Amino acid sequence: MCNYVSKKSCRKGLSTVIGIDLGTTYSCITVCDAKRLIGRKVDDPKVMIKRDMKHWPFKTTSKNDKPVIQVKYRSETREFTPEEISAMVLTKMKETADAYLNKTVTHAFVLRIVSESAAAAVAYGLDKKGGESQIIVYDLGSTAFNVSLLSIDDGMFEVLATVGDTRLGGEDFDDRVVRF
Repeated sequence: MCNYVSKKSCRKGLSTVIGIDLGTTYSCITVCDAKRLIGRKVDDPKVMIKRDMKHWPFKTTSKNDKPVIQVKYRSETREFTPEEISAMVLTKMKETADAYLNKTVTHAFVLRIVSESAAAAVAYGLDKKGGESQIIVYDLGSTAFNVSLLSIDDGMFEVLATVGDTRLGGEDFDDRVVRF
């Protein structure tokens, strides 16, 4: 899931907008890549804040050795943890579900936690092939590249092996093109 939180049309005082349209005329504040920072410490080698921050339209600081995202909104600097940004995205997803169903969703049940690779296989209908099969799923996201070997049998997925690089993704290709 590509996620970001944007304050749209600061001049008009509209509320928080969640989405993927970064090119909006009135987009004033955008937070992206928060997923990369969740649960990490500032000095974690996997975070590499100094390298990443040159591309971010926001500033980062630290509190208690954890990254904090700073955004300026209406002449006020506000700070959010990556977890708070994720909570905003989830809140918007709940509001979207309410609007789609035309009623308030009050309960949700987690039936199964599915890996991103298994979710991709389901999205392509690979669970409907019948019989047992092994597949390889390549997942080139904006921030990471993962390869997983899955076994599918009777609609059930089992991840047999997975390997990935959290520092190789679409944004890294973009960075190369910009530096070229």
